[in-house]
Amino acid sequence: MDTSVGWRKFLKSFLPVFAISAVLPVFLFLALRPSSLRFVSRADTEAVLRVWVEPASVVVDRGDKASMRVVAEVEGDVLVPSVTVELIGERGIGISQSEITYSQPFSGKVVLGNFEAYSKTAGEFRVVVASDGVSTGLTQELEIITGAAEVIVK
Repeated sequence: MDTSVGWRKFLKSFLPVFAISAVLPVFLFLALRPSSLRFVSRADTEAVLRVWVEPASVVVDRGDKASMRVVAEVEGDVLVPSVTVELIGERGIGISQSEITYSQPFSGKVVLGNFEAYSKTAGEFRVVVASDGVSTGLTQELEIITGAAEVIVK
């Protein structure tokens, strides 16, 4: 009976050491490589395509043209084969191209194309990427978020 009491005393005294030695490698892994451990699988993340106009705001004189560009960024592990974007100039602003097509496959961030915006009247105008005017060559579901730019004509 003496030996069983001795083993229990031994286990009780070294139980915290055993627990720390079991948990410490997990904590070290999380601390040293936090980006490699994901609790969300790739199937749970939805791919997003963002399309916007740069610069977000530009000031030009009446009759001058503002050089602008359309930028797209894909979030997620998706390769977009091509994209066509429809641009809309609101309330009296003209744009040199109403449609921009980028026919090369891409992922990440890319400049789709350049255009010019102009107006003969003073005021604040918007150039909008039409939310229903973005088409890709993808068959899978892709959330599309669009943006606009402001053109101030003095």
